[in-house]
Amino acid sequence: MRKLLNTDRRRVEWSNSSTIFSPHAKAPRVLARHFSSSKEFNIPMPTPLFNAPTAYDPPTVISVSPDDEWLFAYFPGKTADGSACLWRRGAEIDNWIVKEYWGTAPGAGIVAVSWLDPPREWTTDPNGSFLRLPTRGPPTPVSSPTLLLVTQNHRVTLCYLRNYLPTLKMISVSLSQPDSTNEGQPPSDIEPDTVNVLRVCSSAAIGLGYDESSILVATRSHVLPYPPPNTTNDHFNAMDMSMPLDFEQQHSEFTRSDEPCGEDSFISLTQVTLKFGGIAMNLSTVPLEPLPAATAGLSNLTFISHPSVEKGVKGSIYLICSFLDFGDYAAQPQSIITCHSFSREEENGALAWKYDQKASRSFEDEVVGFLSPAKSRPGGIYTGLYSTAGSFLLRSQKDTEVQIGSTKLLRIPELTDDDKCEPSPILTSTAKAGREVPIATAVSPNEALICTLSSKLFISQVSVHASPKFPNVESGLPPLSTGLSMALLARRTTADIIHVLSLRSTSLDEVANVLFHALTIVETQPKGRHTILTYQTLGTALEVYRNRSRRAKDQSEKETLDARWQSAHDLCSLAACNAAFEDCRDADGPDLNAVWQFTSVSTWIINFIEKVMKETMLRSTVKPQQLGAM
Repeated sequence: MRKLLNTDRRRVEWSNSSTIFSPHAKAPRVLARHFSSSKEFNIPMPTPLFNAPTAYDPPTVISVSPDDEWLFAYFPGKTADGSACLWRRGAEIDNWIVKEYWGTAPGAGIVAVSWLDPPREWTTDPNGSFLRLPTRGPPTPVSSPTLLLVTQNHRVTLCYLRNYLPTLKMISVSLSQPDSTNEGQPPSDIEPDTVNVLRVCSSAAIGLGYDESSILVATRSHVLPYPPPNTTNDHFNAMDMSMPLDFEQQHSEFTRSDEPCGEDSFISLTQVTLKFGGIAMNLSTVPLEPLPAATAGLSNLTFISHPSVEKGVKGSIYLICSFLDFGDYAAQPQSIITCHSFSREEENGALAWKYDQKASRSFEDEVVGFLSPAKSRPGGIYTGLYSTAGSFLLRSQKDTEVQIGSTKLLRIPELTDDDKCEPSPILTSTAKAGREVPIATAVSPNEALICTLSSKLFISQVSVHASPKFPNVESGLPPLSTGLSMALLARRTTADIIHVLSLRSTSLDEVANVLFHALTIVETQPKGRHTILTYQTLGTALEVYRNRSRRAKDQSEKETLDARWQSAHDLCSLAACNAAFEDCRDADGPDLNAVWQFTSVSTWIINFIEKVMKETMLRSTVKPQQLGAM
């Protein structure tokens, strides 16, 4: 459990193209695999890491852009400065090219990252109708991609690629004091406001609100004493017999401080503003009143943004914090979750940020392992709870698996359990129970699954678990139907939903019900859009039934599944043939250069019509005499 408080613990990321990115256990590499394939592929390393792989640790920050075009990772240094790298994806999903890489100064490691100007998201109302959410954060009209980085030395850095320019640009300002820098200017040199101590940012969260141009940054710091300076040697060597015996007394004045060392008893807040004046961008910061926090160790820190359903009213922003208190290690650890809301209020003729604590909740027999916003369920947050009572075996589980916790949906801002949502178990193998806990998690693009990263030191193992189950919406639509249709509309991957529908634990009747309602939803879309969505829904049905057919053990069930996926395949093929004939039309007549290709397409259509006629005759209940009378 102590590993949950490590500030440099590894991260895992699940992209919208259903690629899971995770750090290597020992080497400075990023591993990736496309779900639900078990085959991994390596992301190419930048030159410094390739030349000196033993000088760097595995990445502690991994982030993928919402459009799946960019990948960012930060590698802390062992015997060298840390290194950050930005990749761009090629034509294939496993083809990534190093775009830029740069080093970070000592004490300026990257803690948090956020992609600005993300695409507008889709959601559904209680009746199942689609809604387009407003934009989040400030616009970036002249740059893509645009990243916001928070570093250990309490600075925020804007990294971006200007349109039509090949090199990466950066703007950096301080988070601890008011600061402002224009594009092209050197960063301001602001001295730290601490004496004889080193305050290092250990955790950070970046909040982007709906219809909100400013950005909120929350940071938690560790206070450390400055190491004693060594004027004669670059590195202190305890085995150097030439060192003076009174070295500690000579330099003791440099380490004296009345400020206690350890974790801060507050969370610092800063407002970050990004503006574009037509020529250059400007980045500025204004520190806000710090937020009092528990003295226990901080395990999770995240912002949640909720859109408003009323026109002209901005959405809500909440800061969720979880703390883990081990006390004197004589009793079980205690977890605490707090929720603070942020709003703009007029003060001295200007709008200022104000916060208010909405709720606080403690757990006695459970430990909060992870927090993840529920995008498909506005007003909720996925919370992973690990049991301190030990693991136990459920009837429905295999003998090789035990449950070590559960994932619940908590309501925001009350922090109470959502009674309508069924918690899902967090499983692990019996050999690892009590020795390993998941230290990093990521939710699938459609929130149908949750993947976890193990805490084992020498093995980076990713496991996939079910997410909490939701009941049908008020209109009676299954939640997977709305999730599937929304994924098709937003052009996201449907691999996680297909995986759930392909499991034997999902009945065929439930699969048919989900696909039917998803097809019904997409057919209500405006003309010109619903045709493509209909074919994509048929493609999803094809993949689901084909996966189930491969795993079916009963012969009659396998024949039924084969017939279903073959029917969906024929419909998709017929639509593709029709589209091919439509595309070959010219203003001057048909394209004669594609005669032989369309001859084979026409042959397939004739064979398909012949097959349909045979099936019709075999299944017809009309007698031949009745056909002659007609």
